[in-house]
Amino acid sequence: MKVHDVVIIMSVFNGEKYVVEQIDSILCQESANVKLWIRDDGSTDSTVSLIGEKYANDDRVFIQKGKNLGACKSFIEAVFCCDFVGDYYGFSDADDVWVIDKIKHSVDLLKKEGSDIPVAVSTRLQIVDESLGPIGYTKVPRKGLIFKNAIVESVASGASILMNEQAFKIVRSVRPSHAVMHDAWVYLVISAFGKFIYSEYPTIKYRQHGSNVIGASRSLKKKIISRFSRLSNVSPFRAQAEEFMQFFGKSLSKENYVILDRYCNHDSSFRRRVMFAINPSVYFQSAKASIYLRLLSLLGKG
Repeated sequence: MKVHDVVIIMSVFNGEKYVVEQIDSILCQESANVKLWIRDDGSTDSTVSLIGEKYANDDRVFIQKGKNLGACKSFIEAVFCCDFVGDYYGFSDADDVWVIDKIKHSVDLLKKEGSDIPVAVSTRLQIVDESLGPIGYTKVPRKGLIFKNAIVESVASGASILMNEQAFKIVRSVRPSHAVMHDAWVYLVISAFGKFIYSEYPTIKYRQHGSNVIGASRSLKKKIISRFSRLSNVSPFRAQAEEFMQFFGKSLSKENYVILDRYCNHDSSFRRRVMFAINPSVYFQSAKASIYLRLLSLLGKG
């Protein structure tokens, strides 16, 4: 059995408390030759020195020091700076723990799809507390990971994503300025031109703690505030979709072009807003969120 070369890209910011545990869980993955490209996003703690000292003689680990850009831009910067070459590529947060067969599980699924088209895998996560005590699991997207969903929602957790070489090439073909998050952009790009697989097998212990950059869930109060803010502000997914159209519109299939064009231009007239609200070209995984989308569309805020 061939042992594949797998490149993992991580962004870390002030991760001294958990990053070594996470790196070790990545490097000990079974049935994979792992290379880890780490971009430090301007940490002010001992993250850089900690990684530098422990892995100084390990050529599987490279740390790139950079200024603080924020999680999304830091990941995108790392994607374009990464010099490692592999058969498969993925992402990692800096404070989780991977189960030992995380990569093997995803590679096995990717190999079944072949290498002719861009393919990526995203998996369920086990949510844990600071001490890795179990809390629960992330929701399973029941409607499938397809382009119609990726335009308005990100359900492919970046920490779990693994993709083939074809997928990584197209992700690196353009550098976005308006990505909602790196995983949202990757989900959109690959679902447009290839295939996104979802596995219900939890491959990551997704740690929740006070300093998380991005959490697995939000409180009801925050969700309500977020939804009401959408009434006065256009969704950030709209800007992402419009930029995607600029980059890739001419390369899309006729079907996907129509889907995206209807979304990007649904508010160009009252009639189009009404038609889109009646029969939207996109959808959320949640029925309630899809209904809310129809309301926002009527208001020109979708």
